[in-house]
Amino acid sequence: MSAPTIDSTQSILGYKAYETFSFLAGGSGSPDILYWQASSLPAGLSIDAPAEKALTAPFGVASGDTPDIITCAAHGFANGDKVYFQSIAGGAGLVVPGAAAGVYYVRDKTTDTFKLSATLTGAAIDFSTDITAGSIRKCGTSLITGSVSTPGVYVFGLKAVNMFTGTWPAPTGESAVAYFTLGIEASDGSSIAAGSADLGIDINIDVITREVSLATAGSGSSLFLLKEHDTVIFNIRFKKAGTALNPQPSDLNIAFKELETENVLLSAGGSKTATPPDFVQSGTGASAFCQVPVTVSSDALAAALTNYEDDAGTKFNALCEIEWKQTITDYFGTHTPHEDTDDLNLVSSSKTFLVTIERDLVAN
Repeated sequence: MSAPTIDSTQSILGYKAYETFSFLAGGSGSPDILYWQASSLPAGLSIDAPAEKALTAPFGVASGDTPDIITCAAHGFANGDKVYFQSIAGGAGLVVPGAAAGVYYVRDKTTDTFKLSATLTGAAIDFSTDITAGSIRKCGTSLITGSVSTPGVYVFGLKAVNMFTGTWPAPTGESAVAYFTLGIEASDGSSIAAGSADLGIDINIDVITREVSLATAGSGSSLFLLKEHDTVIFNIRFKKAGTALNPQPSDLNIAFKELETENVLLSAGGSKTATPPDFVQSGTGASAFCQVPVTVSSDALAAALTNYEDDAGTKFNALCEIEWKQTITDYFGTHTPHEDTDDLNLVSSSKTFLVTIERDLVAN
C-alpha cells in the first residue's frame, strides 16, 4: 500500500456561523483507502472515521459446519462495505493492510456475523486457521461535515492512518499530520441557519445593543413582511458581540403595535412550561434557538388595516418588540448567606423594529 500524501495547501474559507457544509481534503496515494484521523476540529464538526470493533467469540471459524464466518456482535456492517483488520491473531490468509492486500468487502452479513471477499462480487475468502482474537474497522470516507456556531479562524490536523514510510501498521510513534485553516465568518446572512429549514424567519438578538437583525439580510425600512392570516415561525437566536449564546429563557413574548396609536394589535409566545408550550427551544449549547409560532390575525389588526387602504396594497409598518425572561437559580450564592435559595428573574427586551403587515387578499 502506497504511503498517501495529503495536500496541505488547501483551506476552508467563506463559510458562515451556523452554515452547514462538508469538506474532503484532496491528496494522492490513496489517502482515504482506510480512513483519516482529525485533531482539533472545532465544536460542531465531525469526521467520518468509523470506530474500531472488536471481534467476539468464536471470532472466526475456518472449518466445520460454518466455515469462513467471522463473528463481531452488532457490527452494523452492510454487504459491500470496505473493511480492514486493525489487528488479527490466527486466520491464516487474512492480513492487516500491507503493500499488496488487506482491504476486504463484507458479504453474507447477519446481525453478528459476516464473511469477507477480496472484491465487491468475489467469493468468500477461505482462511485456513481459526481466528483467536482481533478487531476490524470500516473504511471511512473521511468527509468532514457539520456547522460551527462561533466565528473565528481555526487550525486542525488530518492524518491518514497509513500516512508513513513503509508498510502498515506504522512503527510506534511514527506519524505525519497535515494542517488546515478553517475560517468561519459571522452569520450576516447568506444562508439558512442550521436547524431552521422550516421556512421560518431567522432572527438574531444582540443582548448588549438589543438590536434585532435577520440571519438573511433584508432591505428597506422594515425588517420583513408578514401578511394578515399568516402563521409563521420565528427562529430566535441570542448573541453577544457576535458570539452565540444559550440563555434558556423561561418566557418569550412578541408584540406588534400600530405606529400611531401604539395599540397592541397581536402578540405571540408566552411560557416554555405551558401545556402545550407557547414556544420551544431547539438545538444545544451555542447552537440553541427558540422557535415561536406567530399567527398574524386579530380583530385589532383587521381594524388597523382599514386605516391604510390603498389600491396598490393595504399595508403599514408595525412596531415589533421581543421580550424574554430568564430565571437564575441561587443567584446570590455565598455572597448573601440568608438569601442562598433566592432566584433572580431577569427580564429583557429588544429594541423596537419595523415589520410590514399587509392585507391578505386570498384569505378565506
